[in-house]
Amino acid sequence: MKNTILLFAIFFSVTLLAQDRSINFKDYTFYEALEASAKENKPIFMDCYAVWCGPCKWMSANIFTLNEVADYYNENFICVKFDMEKGEGIDLAKEFGIRAYPTLIFVNADRELIMKSIGASQEKEAYITLGGNALSDEFNLIALSENVAENREDAAYMSKYFEIMSGAGMADDEEVRIYFSKIPKEEWGTKDNWKIILAVVDDVNSDVFQDVLNDTEKYRKENGEQVDQYITYNIQNALGTLLYSRAPNANQDYLALLEKVKTWNFEGKDGVIFLVESTRLKKDDQQAYMQFCVDNVENAIWNNANQLNSIAWYFFENTEESEYLVAAEKWAARAVELEPKSHAILDTYANLLMANGKYKQALETETRALDLAKATDADISSYMEVIEQIKSKM
Repeated sequence: MKNTILLFAIFFSVTLLAQDRSINFKDYTFYEALEASAKENKPIFMDCYAVWCGPCKWMSANIFTLNEVADYYNENFICVKFDMEKGEGIDLAKEFGIRAYPTLIFVNADRELIMKSIGASQEKEAYITLGGNALSDEFNLIALSENVAENREDAAYMSKYFEIMSGAGMADDEEVRIYFSKIPKEEWGTKDNWKIILAVVDDVNSDVFQDVLNDTEKYRKENGEQVDQYITYNIQNALGTLLYSRAPNANQDYLALLEKVKTWNFEGKDGVIFLVESTRLKKDDQQAYMQFCVDNVENAIWNNANQLNSIAWYFFENTEESEYLVAAEKWAARAVELEPKSHAILDTYANLLMANGKYKQALETETRALDLAKATDADISSYMEVIEQIKSKM
């Protein structure tokens, strides 16, 4: 038995060690990294981060510690990282155009940028692909810029080109316009061209976006439901960007775009308009927001349990007007119908039942919420308090 335990301990320790590799970031200055790059004939991989950046920390803990990623980068690159807001990082950020975090860049020994990626993908394969593109003589940024002119009519090549340029934050709207102007509209919906649209077409007023909007079936044939998701996401994002913009004419531009959107036909239009308009009104005029919800909730978000629950809870906390509380109770009841095993949603419903004087039903509902919360080891203290409140009113 002792030998068995010893063997297990050794095996377990070896297994742990095998899972504990990470990217070996050298404590180099950038000049030292360039020297090492020339000497070892390897490009530099640089993690450009800021200390306050949550995704940067997540990537360091969850991606750079993956064996496959660590082994690939340690073998093929001189790996360094710099805080872009301190010391040498400040000048490097200016030199390589680092404006968002995290950004990963690859630089050759001649100090030329050969690959760049903004953001923190959750897929390890994305980092292997990124490194492969940096090592490629065909798909690094230098090669792409030299070869794009002669490949503008090659959909597969341009799909790769725009994917990489978009990931680097270097996509050129004029380049996109030129590409689509050179191919028939009938081909805009092919798989490769759809990849381009997903990667770089986000202007809802552009010719390409408007073609997707007005000829949706052409795109759905090869790309399915993704087309509708693309349309709603970009319209919502365009409106939301204007809604939160501090530009002098942002509110005027928002309202102008909203009027356009109201004339467009697309799946989920009512939900998009409800989301942005309720957000605007909630920020500016609570009474107008509540009335807007009363008038539009059932048409716009009747099948979205979480949104119904969120709005119902807002009403519970912010009004005592019976008309609004009755409406909120109805929304909460619908949310329970959609998600009957959610203790949080049941809790909202119980509180509104109590607010509307339906104490017996409120007690039954909150008791169900409590039981479900216990089953999932959730904090039950607030549910116990609500039960006591209901009992005190009976």
